[in-house]
Amino acid sequence: EGSPGGDERPGMKQLFEVGSDRLSRGPVSFAWSPNGQFIATASCQLRLLVHDRKGNLHDEIQIPGRAAPGQCAAVQLAWDRRSEKLALLTAASKPGIGDAVVVYKVRQREAMRLENVQMAKELTHIAWDPQGHVLSVGTAKGNLLLYDTRIGKTMSIMGKHTKGITCGAWSADGRLALGGDDKQITVSLGNGDTEFQLAVKDKPKELQFAPEASSGGSLAATKRLNQISATLSGGQSSIYLYRLGEFGEDPPDIRNPAELRFDPYYGKIKSHHWAGAGYLVVCFDSGQCVLCRMEGGEMEQELCNLQPFTGAAAMAMKTAFCADIGRLAVFSGPTVKMIDVSNGDLTENTSDALEFSVKCEVTCLGWSMEGQVLTVATSDGELYTFLASLPNLCRAFGDRCAYLTSLLEVTVADVSLNKLRAVAIDQEPVFLALGHQHVAAGMNNQAWFYCVGPPEEGLEYPPERVNQREYMGSVDEVSMNDTLAAVRSEGRVNVHVIEHNNDPTESMDFQLPAADITSVAMTRDFLVYGTASGNIVYYYLPGRTAVSEYRHEVEGVECGIVKVYPNQLGTRCAFIGFDGVAMVYNPVSNQSYPMPEVGSTVQAILWDVHDPNTVVVATGAEFQVYTFADVTINGSMVEAVGSHPQMPGAFPVLFSLGKVTCQVPGGRIHTELLSTHAPLVDPERPTNGDRGRDRFVAALNMNRLQDAWEVATQMQMPEMWEQLAHRAMTHMEIEFAIRVYRFVGDASMVMSLERLEHIEDKDMLAGNILILFERDDCYDMAQELFLRSGRPQAALEMRKDLKHWEEALELAKTADPSQLDDICREYAGILESRGEHDAALELYERAVKYPDQSDKELARGNAGIARCLLHLGDVRRGKIIALDSGSEQLCRECADICEKLQQHEDAAQLYERGGEYEKAAAIYIDTKLFHLARPIMQKVSTPKLHARYARAKENEGKLKEAADAYELARDFDSVVRLQLEHLGDPDKAFALVRMSRSVDGALMCAKWCKGEGAAADAIEFLLIGRKVDEAFQLARERGEMDLFVTSLGDGGTPEDYRRLAKFFEKENDPARAGDMYAACGERAAAVGAYLRDADKPGVLDKAIDVVGEARDDSLTSTLVDYLMGESDGVPKDANYLFRLHIALRDYDAAAKTTVLIARRLAKFFEKENDPARAGDMYAACGERAAAVGAYLRDADKPGVLDKAIDVVGEARDDSLTSTLVDYLMGESDGVPKDANYLFRLHIALRDYDAAAKTTVLIARQEQEMGNYKMAHRQLFDAHRELTGEGRRPPPDLTESLMLLHSYALVKLRVKRKDHTGAARLLRRVASSIDKFPAHVVPILTSTVIECQRAGLKRSALEFATRLMQPEHRKQIAEAYKRKIETIVRKPDRTEAEAEASPCPMCDATGSEWDLTCDSCAGVIPYCVTTGKRVRKGEWARCPECLFPCNAGDFVDVVAQEKACPMCSREVSLSAVHPLDDPLATIGRGSKVMNEANGVHGMNEE
Repeated sequence: EGSPGGDERPGMKQLFEVGSDRLSRGPVSFAWSPNGQFIATASCQLRLLVHDRKGNLHDEIQIPGRAAPGQCAAVQLAWDRRSEKLALLTAASKPGIGDAVVVYKVRQREAMRLENVQMAKELTHIAWDPQGHVLSVGTAKGNLLLYDTRIGKTMSIMGKHTKGITCGAWSADGRLALGGDDKQITVSLGNGDTEFQLAVKDKPKELQFAPEASSGGSLAATKRLNQISATLSGGQSSIYLYRLGEFGEDPPDIRNPAELRFDPYYGKIKSHHWAGAGYLVVCFDSGQCVLCRMEGGEMEQELCNLQPFTGAAAMAMKTAFCADIGRLAVFSGPTVKMIDVSNGDLTENTSDALEFSVKCEVTCLGWSMEGQVLTVATSDGELYTFLASLPNLCRAFGDRCAYLTSLLEVTVADVSLNKLRAVAIDQEPVFLALGHQHVAAGMNNQAWFYCVGPPEEGLEYPPERVNQREYMGSVDEVSMNDTLAAVRSEGRVNVHVIEHNNDPTESMDFQLPAADITSVAMTRDFLVYGTASGNIVYYYLPGRTAVSEYRHEVEGVECGIVKVYPNQLGTRCAFIGFDGVAMVYNPVSNQSYPMPEVGSTVQAILWDVHDPNTVVVATGAEFQVYTFADVTINGSMVEAVGSHPQMPGAFPVLFSLGKVTCQVPGGRIHTELLSTHAPLVDPERPTNGDRGRDRFVAALNMNRLQDAWEVATQMQMPEMWEQLAHRAMTHMEIEFAIRVYRFVGDASMVMSLERLEHIEDKDMLAGNILILFERDDCYDMAQELFLRSGRPQAALEMRKDLKHWEEALELAKTADPSQLDDICREYAGILESRGEHDAALELYERAVKYPDQSDKELARGNAGIARCLLHLGDVRRGKIIALDSGSEQLCRECADICEKLQQHEDAAQLYERGGEYEKAAAIYIDTKLFHLARPIMQKVSTPKLHARYARAKENEGKLKEAADAYELARDFDSVVRLQLEHLGDPDKAFALVRMSRSVDGALMCAKWCKGEGAAADAIEFLLIGRKVDEAFQLARERGEMDLFVTSLGDGGTPEDYRRLAKFFEKENDPARAGDMYAACGERAAAVGAYLRDADKPGVLDKAIDVVGEARDDSLTSTLVDYLMGESDGVPKDANYLFRLHIALRDYDAAAKTTVLIARRLAKFFEKENDPARAGDMYAACGERAAAVGAYLRDADKPGVLDKAIDVVGEARDDSLTSTLVDYLMGESDGVPKDANYLFRLHIALRDYDAAAKTTVLIARQEQEMGNYKMAHRQLFDAHRELTGEGRRPPPDLTESLMLLHSYALVKLRVKRKDHTGAARLLRRVASSIDKFPAHVVPILTSTVIECQRAGLKRSALEFATRLMQPEHRKQIAEAYKRKIETIVRKPDRTEAEAEASPCPMCDATGSEWDLTCDSCAGVIPYCVTTGKRVRKGEWARCPECLFPCNAGDFVDVVAQEKACPMCSREVSLSAVHPLDDPLATIGRGSKVMNEANGVHGMNEE
């Protein structure tokens, strides 16, 4: 026992020997018949011996001529292809020359000497044509003789060559190539006519036709061979390759052969052999054997070389090659060596080498029977025949195979157990069969049956013969199951019990009725056979009846069956027809299915023993693996899995668990794992990387969904889940598909598939699955399946949902006519949008004719008719329908069409009816239809239209209407002109000028006022009209200087104010003069003027302000002297002195003054019962306890508690702090105060942790109530307070602020048409929706809508699915509910990845919306204008709130919005610029700068 897949080869066994006593000593010549049945042998004696394959003498004939010592009586022996005739060229006196030809018929045992040939002297070469009918004979004179055995005549062709013919060969297509001593090669047709004559460099010594390769790489059995290779004598190291072409072709390069030149190191060429298509073995006198790869008639590569002999032995080396087994025999002296030629390599097989007596030499060697027999002749007259390889006999059943290991021994191998069992047989077999527990072997009409035991006994059962049977005719095929044998003989099949003991009388034998059976196979219960008439029959053995019959036809014509291959259970049967096509037959449905991509060359078909749906097809070049899928959306089908190269010469017999067991040349068996199954072997190995992907693909291709699931769960690759779900759906494994989609969280697909679970009709189910694939070709297939299942309504609904209106219209005619009106309208709308108005009008008119329609449906149809009529030029009808409809929308649509058609008046009327008054008015004015425009001008808001209308009315003289129109057009100058010059309403003109501040209007009014003597008004309008000098003169003349000053305000020049100061000096009004001096910047003059009129209220305050601005010692001394009474001996109020110190920023002096004043005022306010103001004074003078007490007594007043907090914060006194905390907590009055006061107190006391906790609590309360702006402001203020104090805000505060600010930015991004940004921000907010309990549904709805609009389909589906939960579904606004349901029902998971942005701290790339770096774990600040992470090169800060931003984005937003989105303060854009080193303000890694807004662990989701 040993391994069934072992590669050991025993040494060759000798079959028989013909000794020198029969042949005589000396050279021996022999030739095997092509069928291997006979060997003809000639020696020095004048007789020819013919033996059979067992060495028995078949015949002995006399050879004419005279015997010559040391010379073989036969120069050449040649068998015809049919092994019926042997041609013998008898030896003459000259070596290598013959003088007669004898033809011997082996079956008849008749020999005939060709008389006509005898007349030609010195014969050199004989050969049979491919059909074996014509014998060619060459002569030493260069003549050619053709002997036709069918008619017994010889045709002579004189002068074929000018010198002797030395070699020749027939091609498979019937051409004869001859080489001669005249250095010519002739190629002749079968009738002897020369087709080509080729000149060569030297005398040819060997000619061979090269095999041609088919497209598949295997030898083409039917293709004409049209290449000839030639070896020349004279020491050449080259082979010449001529490409002849087909009959009738003119080969272009026939005169320029391809020269295969070899390295001179190899020496002279002795022989060459074609090792199949594409390989050439060349042998040299140096003993080197070289293997070359050929391509396109040229040598592509020298693959390898081997030197079996060296020295003198190499010079004498000869070769014989057998292409069938790829073996080269080389011999020299008494030694024969074997070289295997396979897989592009030369390997010496030392176990099969032969060594004879050193006293003799091997003179001749030859192969027979496809390399099974090797015969060797020696110089001492001995002939030895060896068994070189066994016949390729091998059969399989289950996991067992039986093959021939010697001529009288069969070995049974169990590939699953790796065990062997040898079975001795009675006679050399021609056929084998293997059953459940029996082996059959036999030849001709006899068969022997041996029991080897059932598989469960593991080949431990000792083999024994259990039966021997003889049949009426020669056995063609035997098939067995566990008890019965089916024997096919001459078209009939006989069935009998295998073991004789079970039926000694053979009474249970029976014969099948068919008489043209071509193939038979058995399973446990069925006998399956095919016939020449094209029938495949399943015969039920227990009932002895046919249960299924299929007729194979090709284009309606019956096609016979070559071979049937049922699987182990008989549930599927592969077969090959006479047309060469391989198919799979399903006996349940009685249907056959083609195997895709199988060529016409099929060597064998094998079903996997353990997988009844997997089958492999062997073509000779490769194994093609298929699976049979009984249920798919396309029906039952055979699916290609893949291919695997097939070892040359290997014949497959068994397919089990992805392993193919083949019988290879030499009779051995070889098992190899197919590449299609290799990834599925050894599931215990880790599944990752490429191995995991290969395993997944293999499992999917083999429809092993569970294996694919296990790989996908380990790999977790989205594409794997997608492919697995798709395969499950295509094979209608609904439960498995639901399992996959549920695992990946695709709720919409789970819901969709769950609705299909109850469908039992396969066509209906397949149609619904195809819809889910959302492809146009799938929709067509789905419709076909719906119609096939008798559900046209389902097809109609599908087309309507897809808006395939043309198909829906056709379906509705038969499926549901009540929907024709709706479909017509929808389809017409599509056609109308394409501009196909004729077709659209026809459909709209058809739609309104259908009965039982609502008013709304009829209105839609009529609206379409109106639009299409207008497009087609029927304006009158279209306009009437639009006006009669009462629809403003339709009127606007029709008006737009009319306007494009240049039908202006009709367009204007329709615009007016449709509420588009501005467009109507514009058309009326353009067409000068002012009477039609007048009624609607009050409804027009566009100034330009009013201006055009006003000018038209003014030209008509209708000034009142013109003035009103000018006013609506905001052309106030024209209104002023008309009112003053024509309409006599100056008050309205004055009011318009005062409102508009128009210079031209003001001058018109001033002119009119001066004419009317209204000086005051004239002064006012002159100043508005920028005529200051003229206004001043008029004011001085008319005594209206106060009015002038009031009207001038702050808009004068220094010269204007200086002039006014001098005027007031003259008028003895120092205080007002001082005001004018101060306005023009002459502070000394202003102070002097003020002090001269200091008794007036407020004048001293003005003087103090001027001195404070001037900071001039002289002015200060002047004012101090005045206040101290130095000038007039009267000290002034100390408050003035305090104010002066403050204005001069002399705070110490001011403080001393203030304390005195404050203490005195505090006492005063206490008496006045004003505790709050008293507290201010106590605080000013530093008496904080008194101040806090006073504040708390008047705490109800606004702002008082804030003052108390400020005082306690400055004091840092535990007693004061405790007093204030007790008050705020309600300890004193039982009323707790607003928590904001407590926050401010903690800030004032610098207890930042407590302050932060307080503000987060406050903001959370506001946020939960939906007061997001208040919560944002609370958190922002706290953030500013904390960072302003140099403290880092806690993470919960910054995170809450980030979420609220992200939500606030949504409106800004939508306003700027940045829907992607809005969607990303809403996605961030929605991921923390639990922090927005007051608006869960609105926020989720906005998220879905924006994500859908931005193309984030997967995110939209995610949040739409959440909205569909019962607790939210009823709260969805009706306007969006249908759209959200559609998103869930028809999911689209496409979503582009967010743009990448480097981390500003470590430069690792990540999503620009992720605020945490996955590489350095750092927290990345976000831009306050976009919500994205800041970029290092653009990192800037808001000048007001110092929050980070990207400079470009910030400037872009602030330029339009005028304020920072975070702090809402106006910002100077010039102050915004990228920071030189933003990282200098933050810690490396994950710590964020104090001013930054980092959010811990927050990414987009």
